[in-house]
Amino acid sequence: MEELNVGPYLLIREKVYFSTSARMLEICNENDSLALIYDVNDGTLLKHGEKSNVSIDHECMVKVFATGGHSELAKSLELVEFAITPETIEELNACIGITGRVLGFKERLATIAENAEQLPTSFGKIH
Repeated sequence: MEELNVGPYLLIREKVYFSTSARMLEICNENDSLALIYDVNDGTLLKHGEKSNVSIDHECMVKVFATGGHSELAKSLELVEFAITPETIEELNACIGITGRVLGFKERLATIAENAEQLPTSFGKIH
């Protein structure tokens, strides 16, 4: 797989890193999956990273909002899991950098999947 060295998420030597001005954190291997959580009503990107960590955070957020009397907000939090490719990392980086872009994330994942030769079956799983 080609390397992607632009943006907060980097794909280098089969590993995914998150880069900040202070350091680079190893997130996962390219054979793992990433995920993000966003508000479907206003396009706020709330969380992104390695799939299992983000999935746990999604469960916690939904539970806290639902038990706190904010069931509509809990229902608006969408979790999207996706395979790691240079294209999906590029799109994730764009969503981080452009407010509201995440509202079209699922559609762009579908386009990426259509253009890919082979992707894991977990590509673009939505909860």
